Amino acid sequence: MTILATDSFFVLSGFLSVKCFIQKDSTICRYLRILFQRYMRLIPTAAFLIITLISVKNIHGLDGYLISQSGDCKHFWWTSMLLIQTYYNPNNTCIGPLWFTAVCWHIFIITPIILKLLKFSNRLVRMFLIVTILACTFIPGFRHSLGTRVVLERYTDTITRSYPYLFGVLYYHEFFKVKEVSKYLKIPLWIISIGILLSPAEIIFHPEKSVDNLTTTFNAIRIIWPLGICWLIHACHYGWGGIINKILSFKYFMPFSNICLGLYIMNDYVGHYIGAKVVDHTNGMKYPVDKIIIMFIVTYTIATVAAAVLYLCIEVPFFKIGQIVADSSCFTNGSYLKFFDKINYTKFSKKSENV
Repeated sequence: MTILATDSFFVLSGFLSVKCFIQKDSTICRYLRILFQRYMRLIPTAAFLIITLISVKNIHGLDGYLISQSGDCKHFWWTSMLLIQTYYNPNNTCIGPLWFTAVCWHIFIITPIILKLLKFSNRLVRMFLIVTILACTFIPGFRHSLGTRVVLERYTDTITRSYPYLFGVLYYHEFFKVKEVSKYLKIPLWIISIGILLSPAEIIFHPEKSVDNLTTTFNAIRIIWPLGICWLIHACHYGWGGIINKILSFKYFMPFSNICLGLYIMNDYVGHYIGAKVVDHTNGMKYPVDKIIIMFIVTYTIATVAAAVLYLCIEVPFFKIGQIVADSSCFTNGSYLKFFDKINYTKFSKKSENV
């Protein structure tokens, strides 16, 4: 199920990337500024964790995973700094959970090119490009697991994980401008979306199925999963979400959204450290229910505190420094060549609102 959670993150990233790039002042300088600030948001935290991992190699009680990560960081730290770890020596990645930042970075860089191609007013040309882009990312990403295993063999490849991200990009570009939908259409769309988001229960409550059947079911869910997430975002944004929108807009969720990067990384390492302490070696990896609950509470609490410290002491200061550098550099004084010249989003928006 973690794959679906990551797919949801990629859909959200696709939405936000389009929102960044379709502003009226979409110039090359603004594009470089966005890339620079995004890099400054990610890399300082990664650098701090790499130094920490290299330093703790000899601490007593570390499990094999943490020790191997420490060795990998000593030799391949630079691949994480350049965000190329998913392609260069991916079997010895430093800071394993950071693979998703590399994938997001790769697709984020080419998003303006995709939007450039999608600017054509001809509907047939636009649909052809949409189908081509999705096919080029969807087919390689799913063929490796069909009929063999639930977990993708190429779990961290940009191509294999770009489908939900590009789905979010294309949905935002083509449909998010639709501000009015008939009430007779909203109800079926909500039913479909909720059905999609509840579909993983088929796997959770029927584990007795064969691996091939579970794999086929899981891949079918992954195909439609981004659609359920996209409609949820669309409906809540325009006020059609009701109680769901109120729950998802709960203001106390905001601090957790700020520390999500650190929480994602620290949860992995804290979980491995605690797991190494409490694992029942006589029973393999099968934990009793009460121990699983305790492990979850302790791991989540420690990871949340650590992520908050990382955010306040590392992410925020370096992001502010990045903003100062960007404001006083060529990103604001350079050549203002239009990167998305003559993209008439206003005209497109008016057409979409009449749907």
